[in-house]
Amino acid sequence: MIALENLRARMEAYRRSRLSLTEFGEAVLAHREDFSRHNPIDRWWGGTHLTNDNLWRWSPTLVKH
Repeated sequence: MIALENLRARMEAYRRSRLSLTEFGEAVLAHREDFSRHNPIDRWWGGTHLTNDNLWRWSPTLVKH
């Protein structure tokens, strides 16, 4: 078990850190890369087998108003 003091120190270090996007992250946001192609899924969750073969995607162009 991690000591509470260690968790506090880690949280403070995180809060002081500067975050930035990688080139890959920028490419994903620009729709030039697909995150799921680089991070395949193959696991069971709540009785459902999750894989990359049938990912659900949200597309604003397919939304009916």
